[in-house]
Amino acid sequence: QAQQDALLEVFNRTLEHQRCEVVLVEGEAGTGRRRLTRWLLETLHEQGAARTLRISFTDHDHLDAALHVALLQALRQPRLESEPLRKRIDLHLDLPDDDAQRLTRFLMRKPSRLRFDEDDDEVLSPEFFQRVVARLGQVPSRRALVLWLDSPPLSAQSTLLPWLNALLSPHGAQNPLLVLWTRRAEPHARLPALDAPERVTRVSLGSMAAPQLSTYLTRLLPSLSSSSCDTIVALSDGNPLFARELLRHWRSTGAFETRQHGLELTEEALGQQFDNVESVFIHHT
Repeated sequence: QAQQDALLEVFNRTLEHQRCEVVLVEGEAGTGRRRLTRWLLETLHEQGAARTLRISFTDHDHLDAALHVALLQALRQPRLESEPLRKRIDLHLDLPDDDAQRLTRFLMRKPSRLRFDEDDDEVLSPEFFQRVVARLGQVPSRRALVLWLDSPPLSAQSTLLPWLNALLSPHGAQNPLLVLWTRRAEPHARLPALDAPERVTRVSLGSMAAPQLSTYLTRLLPSLSSSSCDTIVALSDGNPLFARELLRHWRSTGAFETRQHGLELTEEALGQQFDNVESVFIHHT
């Protein structure tokens, strides 16, 4: 709940100040970084409060290639001939003619050819990226835009930081823009060297000691037996989000039986294998 409140607080700050804010959502594998991010996106979508551009690095470890896929999805059109693609860009982005031509050429190139040299005219410079994102935040409406940088590798960080600094600049975003950067937590990691550190928030998905996690679970379900509580604590390895999702899944699937010492997990439930938060979510859906 604390992490959810933190994300909503930062989003409301973008609305209040009409500017860009960056949130680093950090945690070890399986702590629910994407789950928390998706919760916010779903909440904002249900409220009609924001639109989303997700730049996923799952299949691409280079920013240009990841952005290529994301922009085609945002335009709701596969890569086509340049003329119909240009019409789509004019409809959705309303860029100046030079920028529209440059973006059309960029999107017409194959992702395998997007590792450009610095002197390549088609490199999307931070300033050009800023202008494209700014237009995404204005056309066809002025709703807030959420830019999700989904787990960029360390190799992309040197390219990514100038792009984010362009968005954080005084003329970077004319409308509310929230940048969500999900990344794996690293020991003694520092905040990225961005130009406006006061607008960078870190949300960490850490672990709880066993006694604190047990207390947390019994508050969620007071009738939970001590043995079932110990089982969930052990399975979740101190991850409160993982523990909560396990509890929620087993409650919704009728995996508890009422016994003398409280609600006990059935043998069938104990036989299920869950490695992380995502595995619970996938099994539940």
